[in-house]
Amino acid sequence: MFSGQPAGRSELLEQCWSGVSAGGLVLYGTAGIGKTTVLRALTNLVRRAEPDAVFLHCEPSEPDRLLPLSALADLLAGDSGDDIGADAMAAAMSALPGRQRSVLVGLCRGELTHVSERLAVRIAVRDFLAELGRDGRPVLLALDNAQWIDPASAAVLEFSLGRMGPARLRVVAAERVSAGGAPAATRLCPDGGTEVEVPSLPAGALIALVRARAGDALPGWAARRICAVSDGNPWFAVEIAAAAAHRDRPLQLGEPLPVPARLRALVAPQLAQLSAAAMETLLFAAATDRPTIELLRRAGRSRVAEDLAEAAGGAAVADLDYDGVIRFSYPLLAAVVYDRAPGIRRAAVHAALAGVVEDPVARARHRALGDTANIRFAAAELDRAAELAAGRGSPAAAAELAALAARRTSTVDGDLVVERTLRTAEYAAGAAMFDLARPAAENVLAVAVRPSDRVRAGLVLLDAAGQGLVHAAGLFNSVLVDAGDDPALLAPVRVWVGIRYLLEGRLVEARVEAQQAVSLAEIAGDEAVRGVALQVLSMAQLYLGDPNAERTIERAFADSVGAFGSRAKRARLWLMSGRLVPARNELAQLAVTADRLGLPSQLWMVLPDLIDAEVRLGNCAAALQFGARGLRLTDEADLGRGPGPVFFAALAEAAGGSLQRAGELARGGVAASEADADRLMQLRSSALDGHVSLLAGRPAEALGPLRRAGKLSESMGIGEPALCDWQADLAEAYIRLGNDDRARTVIERAVGQAEHLDRSGVLAALGRAEGLRLASIGQADGAADVLQAAADRFAMLSMPLEHGRTLLELARMGTPSPAPVGRRARLGKRTGDFRAGRSPTLVGKKPGRKLARRMPYGQPGRF
Repeated sequence: MFSGQPAGRSELLEQCWSGVSAGGLVLYGTAGIGKTTVLRALTNLVRRAEPDAVFLHCEPSEPDRLLPLSALADLLAGDSGDDIGADAMAAAMSALPGRQRSVLVGLCRGELTHVSERLAVRIAVRDFLAELGRDGRPVLLALDNAQWIDPASAAVLEFSLGRMGPARLRVVAAERVSAGGAPAATRLCPDGGTEVEVPSLPAGALIALVRARAGDALPGWAARRICAVSDGNPWFAVEIAAAAAHRDRPLQLGEPLPVPARLRALVAPQLAQLSAAAMETLLFAAATDRPTIELLRRAGRSRVAEDLAEAAGGAAVADLDYDGVIRFSYPLLAAVVYDRAPGIRRAAVHAALAGVVEDPVARARHRALGDTANIRFAAAELDRAAELAAGRGSPAAAAELAALAARRTSTVDGDLVVERTLRTAEYAAGAAMFDLARPAAENVLAVAVRPSDRVRAGLVLLDAAGQGLVHAAGLFNSVLVDAGDDPALLAPVRVWVGIRYLLEGRLVEARVEAQQAVSLAEIAGDEAVRGVALQVLSMAQLYLGDPNAERTIERAFADSVGAFGSRAKRARLWLMSGRLVPARNELAQLAVTADRLGLPSQLWMVLPDLIDAEVRLGNCAAALQFGARGLRLTDEADLGRGPGPVFFAALAEAAGGSLQRAGELARGGVAASEADADRLMQLRSSALDGHVSLLAGRPAEALGPLRRAGKLSESMGIGEPALCDWQADLAEAYIRLGNDDRARTVIERAVGQAEHLDRSGVLAALGRAEGLRLASIGQADGAADVLQAAADRFAMLSMPLEHGRTLLELARMGTPSPAPVGRRARLGKRTGDFRAGRSPTLVGKKPGRKLARRMPYGQPGRF
């Protein structure tokens, strides 16, 4: 019902719908937060749900508040938006007595001036609304900008609506309040109303909105900065984005964001209450990341405590937070304070701060922004600070510092310009800021002559290509030519060739390339590249079912340079081999580390396997949260919503959410992986599509995608059955459709692979399929034994959802002995597994009658 609505507002609309249904809803929030957008979306939902409803709408402006009855006149005289509403309003008007019709006509024409007529207006409006709602017709009043409804109109509406009740008429109002304020429009709702504060728009939706409005004129890093300054306010974000996109020259990294006049005017009354001294102190606070009273006092603001008390008073501009940091009430205030100061004054503030901050990274930034004379010295200091920031695990900060250094480097120093631009590109790629990394690397390729510079730039572009890597043949050829036969240059290029082959499903070739990269890196003495090459090699070996994979992962793990990546690959191996708890714990630690350091690429490295681990362990709620986090991450960090994020969101949804949405996401993953020529994700998405159809009781629909997964697996030479359990699902689909021979063939082939690699989870799933096969051909006793063994194996592996599914199949069998008590116990146990894992897709599953009818034992549908 809430699909196709404003991005990022589905949950809010769902929350609001109950208030609308109950008769009254008041949306409230600060200016620009999106109240009108939500109100219009709710109105459209009512139109779709109740086509015969009548809508009355008013949207007063601030001057209208001084015009008595103006809002009421707009409400009654405005266009209802459809023929049904117009006809209903005309009929209701005709049904009124002549005197009341005259009153309403005079009201709409603005001819009512005498106070003595106010009671007549109240009665006429009340009776008109009653006529509109006669015979049960729904009537909805949409009151936008309710804070500007004039007092006379508000009094009439309060009188009329208070005498009707929510069964006959509903009200949706949108009211602007100051931060922390409470709405007053609930008095206009029948029997009161539900108050819902409109929250900030989620970052992913806000970034998408900004990019949609500004287009290519605004790079992604600028969109993310705008969203941070706007603090989730769509109007703020769109206004700043428009100002940034229409500048005379492109916005540079590190430059202050432009604040348009309309937003300055919005906060001007707050700032006007402050003295010049307080404003100067706030400028110092706005110019640094973590301003404290002690820092500003050392920078020369001797009366900082008094100035802060003034700012925290009636103006409510800024205050001291619990951690001793001065914080503005909302980020836009800091942006306005900084933007309105003259450039020469901002430079002086930065110069003063550079002399007192202790952190060398912050000091370099302040000195660069404050010392406009000694540019060469500032650039060198920025260079050192960027390297320090990168060493601390802050590549985004390093990229900004490196970009500042490059801009302050004289074009006479050509090699230095190239080097600093290259560092900008590399740091930006490490922070997943690819919209900064790409142009920087392309600028280097346009002027660089040295092969090492060209290869480094080419490697950045390969990293930035993402899912488009398989289409980058020309770039690969160019970089290979530049690398020549130099092992130090060729090793990282061979790593990327191996990654490309992995995506294409050319696993044997990927293994060969990765082995070559390991050898070249050892010759060059490059431990960092060797560690990454070993990780790629281990993945190729793992997917091929090569028993050397574990030894390769341990070799990579022993290399401290590649610790994060090798720890992630080792956890993946644990996951596939059934060591779920240690895998989940390791992946969770890595996710926390990546999140804390602000490394989106590394966070995405572990999130998919973490989702997989939580699903297998039955932690459905956690899996759903991580799935949603992955989608947000790709939107917020410019990683691109390729097949990977969509697949793992679908995986979580299949276990703990909606099977319908899981199917939609899985099919979206198939389409995206086909478009990107990513055969590995095409295999996994196809298998998941079939799995979802099977869970939904549609084995015929499951057969197509599962067979496609099988063909892809065979063509790629996949030897790792735990990559995705399509074999057990395919066998079960054949069983449900009565094809025992094909099911037996699938099971026998897959068991051999799983036993060779000791994949306990896969063997348990195949055991369940074999139990179902035996049951389908009438071997009830053998089926029960096999299913019980599979259930025991799942329990031993700590896989409660699969354990529950297997017990469900035992309960479905309806075996004549032991007594029904045993069957009820099994059913209760599997329900407990599903509830413990919070799996709404499986809680409440009933025994399948189709399969039961085909079995020669028991009674269909009984336990």
